[in-house]
Amino acid sequence: MWTGDSQTNYDNVLLSVNQLLTLGVSGVVFGGCDIPGFYGIPSDDLFVQFYQLGVFYPFMRAHNNMPPTDADNLNNFADREPWLQSERV
Repeated sequence: MWTGDSQTNYDNVLLSVNQLLTLGVSGVVFGGCDIPGFYGIPSDDLFVQFYQLGVFYPFMRAHNNMPPTDADNLNNFADREPWLQSERV
């Protein structure tokens, strides 16, 4: 189970925790969300915060709605893996 296609913002970081806790007490214990949000381009700080929290989710995945772009471009937000982002991330 995943929390659905979320926005890339700080409100959805908090919302993902609420959703996963609600799923857990409802009996759905294996849940996660799209890191760092499905729609939008995250800031470096949002990337870092979402990954720091995501390691405690039952499962996490780097996922979004943007099509693949140039893999050699560090600003390629279609690829959510942290090693493909800026040095800060």
